[in-house]
Amino acid sequence: MRELQLVCIRKQELPFIREQIRIFIQETVTDDNILLEIAVNEAINNAMRYGNRGEHRAVTIRLHSTGKRLMVRVRDEGEGFEGNERLQRLSYAHYSTSEELYKESGRGLYIMKKVTDYIKYNQKGNEVMLVKYTDSCRKSVSVRNDALVALGDNG
Repeated sequence: MRELQLVCIRKQELPFIREQIRIFIQETVTDDNILLEIAVNEAINNAMRYGNRGEHRAVTIRLHSTGKRLMVRVRDEGEGFEGNERLQRLSYAHYSTSEELYKESGRGLYIMKKVTDYIKYNQKGNEVMLVKYTDSCRKSVSVRNDALVALGDNG
């Protein structure tokens, strides 16, 4: 089991934070690690920009690996939003045109959903949990909501 916890308050800290995340992910996930880095960066960017509204407030990033899965939690200090409802409304059709994919913002949730095996926001909507399974684990384990509650999903 491996864990990494980081706290980012200012944009100037992002290069160091991203490098630590990149190293952790590359040492943990052999497949799709670059895409997973992008998904985690999207979660951090969303937390800083929308959750904390650009204010100098903490964004906590926790990575937890058991060898079979990598779980990432990104929490901001903002009011939260209806993240799970937004995830349910996402559709590939909306992003099927290059115009939508190349917009400056608005595609972070879509990227996180497509890259990870499971994504869920807490009840308040200020923390997102991303789960990625390795290929070997994905063949033998099915993702179930109640199993993720046992992994520490607190709402």
